[in-house]
Amino acid sequence: MWQVDLERGITAGPFVVPSPLPDNRITALALDAEGTVFVATPRGVSWIEEDGHTELATDEAVAWLGAGPEGDLWAATPQGLRSISKQGLGPVTMETVGLVSATIAADGRMYVLTDQGRLAVSEGGALVERLDVLTTLGVPPRALAVDPSNGVWIASAVGLLHLLEDGSQERYTRDNGLLSDDVRGVTVDVEGNIWAATASGLARHRPDGRWTRFTVESTGGGLRDMDMRDVSIGPTGDLWMATRAGLSRREPEQSDWSYVDLPGATIVLHDGADTLWVSTGAGLYRVPVAVLTPVLQ
Repeated sequence: MWQVDLERGITAGPFVVPSPLPDNRITALALDAEGTVFVATPRGVSWIEEDGHTELATDEAVAWLGAGPEGDLWAATPQGLRSISKQGLGPVTMETVGLVSATIAADGRMYVLTDQGRLAVSEGGALVERLDVLTTLGVPPRALAVDPSNGVWIASAVGLLHLLEDGSQERYTRDNGLLSDDVRGVTVDVEGNIWAATASGLARHRPDGRWTRFTVESTGGGLRDMDMRDVSIGPTGDLWMATRAGLSRREPEQSDWSYVDLPGATIVLHDGADTLWVSTGAGLYRVPVAVLTPVLQ
């Protein structure tokens, strides 16, 4: 059954009764247009009912889930990119092998990274290779984000690569903006700011080129640990971060920070209302937003 931490109000997984997740190793979390949470694992994808029960959408391995501009949900399977819903997987839309990460831009184009280290973009229903990232960086890419100018930002163990629309490149490391060359995640907010989660803290790149670095000390403990695992923008515009020690939130308007300690967090998904879904090596946690502790400035 669910395990409940009464002191902090955290309801924890993994789901074991009445219908378990296919695997506790969670590869992706996503919301569909109706706000339903989908959980991807190497052994299939489940969606979660309002009462906490899970239903299996597919038993195929899925490495990535993402929502398109209209709220349609997409999955990366061994056969290629396919739509996914409560009814299961749709037909293969674009063939791709070994997809590592992907994102869907505001114009509907899909950008993908493969385990061969290549960046490709959807054009006319097919994927067109744009850059051999592995050759460019010398290491495999980890994650990507696309800014409002269709610039692609790629996270890696040797820094952050920015590929502009015209094909030119910029590279950022600890020497010119980051707190560490080891970049674990990257995302972009509605204002075009790039947020990079690194092994030694958080960094923000503004559209005007300026960098700001965030540490545990500079955020008053709002950033729970310098060892970051993930960063994402929630449906309400908040910045959510998973760190070795727990979760952190930065609200965009007042730049207020809040947190909850949850060791081992790797992916965090906000449902747009009052619940966080958090993956760890032990499975899935459901965390009420209300338990976050605000940082008093």
